[in-house]
Amino acid sequence: NAGGRSLSVAIGDIRTGHASPYTLVISRSGDYGVATSGLEGRSFTLGVADSVTVIADSAPVADAAATFVANNVTVDSPVVVRMRAGDVDPTSDIAGEEIVVAVGELEESEISAALERGLVVARTLKAEGVICDAVLQVKKRMATTIEKTTTIMLEVNYGNT
Repeated sequence: NAGGRSLSVAIGDIRTGHASPYTLVISRSGDYGVATSGLEGRSFTLGVADSVTVIADSAPVADAAATFVANNVTVDSPVVVRMRAGDVDPTSDIAGEEIVVAVGELEESEISAALERGLVVARTLKAEGVICDAVLQVKKRMATTIEKTTTIMLEVNYGNT
């Protein structure tokens, strides 16, 4: 973003392919990357996040961090169905890991616990300078590391669900 102009990025729902009510507005200058990871994305996940969107200084770092944070948005619940990755895809590079294959109706306390686990990881990555910010979503609930004093804002478009 050498021109210093703002960039708006709609955060979508990986499962439906539709936009969520959240839009990132990035007004920082310089290079950066934006990536999203979560349940029912193109890769396996260890977590229950519908999506985790990360802004970092480069796209590869944003991609890796989004995956890492999404894998930590997790909760033990009888409505979370896990399988060994190798049973789903024998060629998986994480064949021995328990991946999430389905998430039923989580209790509010379970959603809050999962989001908090992910936020702890995202805040640590932000404090260490690995990422700029992150937006986490589970079952239409959202949590973020974005603060009002940053050059990254999160807009909520009410009525656009």
